[in-house]
Amino acid sequence: MKEKIIISASKLFKKYGFKKVNIEDICKEAGISRVTFYKYFRNKTELSLEYLQKLFDENISKYEEIINSEIEFDEKLQQVIEHKLKIAGEFSMDFIKELYHSDIPEIKSFFEEQIKLNQIKTIEFIENAKNQNYIKPEIPTNYILYHLNNLIKELQDEKLYSFFSNSTELTHTIIETFFYGIIKNKQ
Repeated sequence: MKEKIIISASKLFKKYGFKKVNIEDICKEAGISRVTFYKYFRNKTELSLEYLQKLFDENISKYEEIINSEIEFDEKLQQVIEHKLKIAGEFSMDFIKELYHSDIPEIKSFFEEQIKLNQIKTIEFIENAKNQNYIKPEIPTNYILYHLNNLIKELQDEKLYSFFSNSTELTHTIIETFFYGIIKNKQ
């Protein structure tokens, strides 16, 4: 029953964000009573945190699966970006905005901690790529991280999506531009 509540809430959170969804909405979606809801969760914030933990755990697992695979670096990077785009596409702008700018202290704290963990993993990925000569070692890791974070911000701009017919084209262009620039190769 607990999983059913989380799944029902996730559908609503993805579509409307946290603020617009109330416990009654979640109960209706799950086909349960408020009493049943409170058997498993003290409040909507507790449910939200459990849902977010599950979401981030699943994404970290997928990220590690890609990073630890035997494929080439550029393919790993493309798969990581495609996965991030796929996940981002599942959520409404309200959800994304509320996650990045939550006024609920527990959610804000949780999200900030997840960002720190994500940055640690990204730094490890960059350092490994430098050690394997996929990335120029003279470029500071923090500079690369800064640009990657700006790419994530750009991906929150809906206008960007209008330039491309699909997410594969968008992902390919991001990778090509980031790694090879905009100047045509003279070969």
